[in-house]
This record gives sequence, structure tokens and C-alpha cells, in this order.
Amino acid sequence: MISLGRKGTKLSTRSAQWLLDQIMERPAASVKISDEVAELAVWQAAFELAVVLRFVATTPVHEIAAYVQYMRTSFHADLKKIVPIEAEAMIRAALGEDLDLSGIRQQQRAHVYFTTFVLIVRERSMSEKQLRSILIKAENLARRRGFDPG
Repeated sequence: MISLGRKGTKLSTRSAQWLLDQIMERPAASVKISDEVAELAVWQAAFELAVVLRFVATTPVHEIAAYVQYMRTSFHADLKKIVPIEAEAMIRAALGEDLDLSGIRQQQRAHVYFTTFVLIVRERSMSEKQLRSILIKAENLARRRGFDPG
């Protein structure tokens, strides 16, 4: 089980603020996201927290595959670039399955982290307060894993 960390209402990373702005459909011009792997640490944690809200460890593989197909076709045209087998593996790994994800490109990871997180947040009709809470938990989880936003 992922520990959710301390309580608070203020986001402390550019990554989390950018995600919040995108989901709330606010201009995020003041927040720049770099291509560095470290910037994805909060996105990865947010993705993992969202995945366990949507799926359980025993979710059948075909259900995850159907969700990935839905994600690829309904969210954004660019997301057709998502490789289904890799996205499925990332979701299954977030559910605790021991899989080697080392061959998945950073760009692929970013697409899957972002898209999955946004879709689950929208499916659950999360309020801004709920969204801030999960993003703060993601920031804390990323820090516990060694992420230092500087």
C-alpha cells in the first residue's frame, strides 16, 4: 500500500502545479516542465496513486487492455503514439506486478503517466481540493523516492 504522506493544500513542485493547471484547464504558461527524468517523478507518483483508485491488483489483463485502448482513442490524437503493451505493463506494475519497465522510453512514460492520471481524475469527478490532495501526496511520494525539486 502506498503511504499518502503529510496533509497540506499547497503544491510545491512545478510538475504538480502544471498537472493541476492542465486538469483545471487554466493557462500554465508560467510553469515550464523540462524533459529531465526527475521532472517525471511527481507524474509517476500521481499516476500510481490514480491507478490504485481505478484498478485493483486482480484486475484482469483484458480490462486493463480495454482501458488503454479507450485512453488511446478518446483523449488526444497524439496519444495514438502510446504503445499499448507498454502502457498496460506500466499500469500492471503500478498495481504491484513485478515487471521490467526499463525498455520503455521516457516520452512514452510521460504520455502514459499524464493521460492515465487525467482520465482517472475526470472519471472520478475530483474537485480541485481532491486533486490538490492527491498531487501533494504524489509530491511526498516522489520525495521519499529521492526526488529533489531543488
